[in-house]
Amino acid sequence: MRRSHPRSISWRLTWMNMLVSGFALLIAGAAFAAYDVATFRDELVRNVSTQAQIVASNSVSSVLFNDPKTAQQTLAALEASPDIVLAQIYTNEGQLFASYSRTGVESISPGGSSSRARPPASYAFRPIFRICTTVCGTMR
Repeated sequence: MRRSHPRSISWRLTWMNMLVSGFALLIAGAAFAAYDVATFRDELVRNVSTQAQIVASNSVSSVLFNDPKTAQQTLAALEASPDIVLAQIYTNEGQLFASYSRTGVESISPGGSSSRARPPASYAFRPIFRICTTVCGTMR
């Protein structure tokens, strides 16, 4: 008859340390992943907001002189950015002035000056310029 002998204390301590260390690594990895997702969204919103402000600044003369063709060319430069799938310039009356979109993208209505990350996309609305609190156009 074979008798099973208990494991040594050294083996038990080693096993317990490995288990605790593995659990700590798992929690640390989950925390790093959550932090990475949160900072990625913030950085994406910041990037889209910056590009919206740049395009809005470059579109002032197009809106002022009512030249949608030039505004369309300004928006077409966004093709170099793979993150941008839709950009639109609206008049103060809410009419679409110029638009850029990749295939299969639907437009949404403009709204003030805001930025937000809503899965699956990020949105940035920026006024093109203000004269006495009147917004003459919005870039989305």
